[in-house]
Amino acid sequence: MDCCWLQGVYLVVKYFFQNHNCYYTLLLVTVLVEFFCDRLKDHFSVVPHVFSGLLALVSYQAIQEGLAVRIVHAIFKEIHVQSLLPADRYNVFMLFTVLLEKKMTELQTLGTDFVFGYIQAMDGEKDPRNLLVCFELVQIIVKRFPIDHLAEDLFEVTSCYFPIDFTPPPNDPHSITREQLILALRKCLASTSIFAPFCVPLLIEKISSDVIYAKKDALLTLASCANVYDARFISEQVPSLWNHIKQEIFMASEQSVEAACLEAIRSIMRNIALAEELNHGGTLNNILTKMLSDIKGNFLKQDQKILKISASILQNASMASDVICGKVLDEVIPIFLEQFEMVKQVSHQKSI
Repeated sequence: MDCCWLQGVYLVVKYFFQNHNCYYTLLLVTVLVEFFCDRLKDHFSVVPHVFSGLLALVSYQAIQEGLAVRIVHAIFKEIHVQSLLPADRYNVFMLFTVLLEKKMTELQTLGTDFVFGYIQAMDGEKDPRNLLVCFELVQIIVKRFPIDHLAEDLFEVTSCYFPIDFTPPPNDPHSITREQLILALRKCLASTSIFAPFCVPLLIEKISSDVIYAKKDALLTLASCANVYDARFISEQVPSLWNHIKQEIFMASEQSVEAACLEAIRSIMRNIALAEELNHGGTLNNILTKMLSDIKGNFLKQDQKILKISASILQNASMASDVICGKVLDEVIPIFLEQFEMVKQVSHQKSI
C-alpha cells in the first residue's frame, strides 16, 4: 500500500501548528488522534506510520482529556503488539511512556484494564532496547495502578528474563549492555512488595544454580529486594535463605560471589531489624541465634579462610543495627579472648 499520503498529512499538519492559535491546534490534535486510531484498523503496512505519527503528536502537543484513553483502547483492541517489528514495538512502548507521563490520572481510570493490556503487549518481548523501556514501565505500573489478581501475571512476564543472559551483537547501533539489562530488571523485581511471594522463592532457586553469573545476580537482587520488601515476606523465608547463603559463601569459588552473599546478609538483617524496631514482629532473635550457633564453632578452628569468612558474615550482620551488633559482640568477644589465651602459635593469635 502506498503511504505517501501520510507525508502530505504531515506537511499540512506542520504548517497548521505553526500558523494557528491554541484553540485550533487542540481541535486539529483531536481530529488527528481520532484519524490515527481509526487507521489502526487498516492494512498492517500502515500501522508503523500510524505509531510514528501518534508518538510525535503526543510528544510535542497537548492533548485533550479522553484522548489518552482513546489511544490506549485502540492499541489494545486493534493491535497484537508482539507481531510488529522491533522498531515499531519500541514506538508503542514509548507511546505508553509519554502518555503515562502526561496523562497518568486519566489512564489510572482504566485500572486493571491497562495492566492487563500492558501484560499482553509486553509478553514475549525479546529486543533489548524494548526491554529497557518495558522494565521502566513495569516500575511505573506497580506504583500507580491496582495490580490485584494480575500481580503474578505481571511478575511472570517480567521475571522470565531472570537471570539476564545477553551478549551484545557486534556493531549494535543502540549499544545496549548486559549490565544495563541486569540493573533494569533488578530494579523492576525490587520495585514492590507485591512481587515478594513470587520473587523470593525464585531467588532461592537461582542462588543454588551451578551458573556463577546466575548465582551472583540472584544474591544481589535479593539484597535489593530486601531493602524494599515487607519484612513478613522475608521473615518467612529467612531459614531457607540463611541455609542457602551460608552454603554458598563458604564454598564460593569467586570473590564476587562471596561479596554478593555478604551484601545479601546485610540487607536481610537490616530488613528484619527495622521491622522489629517498628513493632511489626519479626524473627530477629531466632535468626541471630541460628547464625551464631552455625558460626561460633568456626572460631575454634585454625583455617584462615573459614575464620575470615565467618568474621565477615558477623561483621555485615552487625552493620544492620545496633541491637544485632551488641548481641554479636556479647557472644563472640568472650570466645576470642578465651581462644587467644589458649593458643600459643603466634600466627593463630594474630588471626584471632
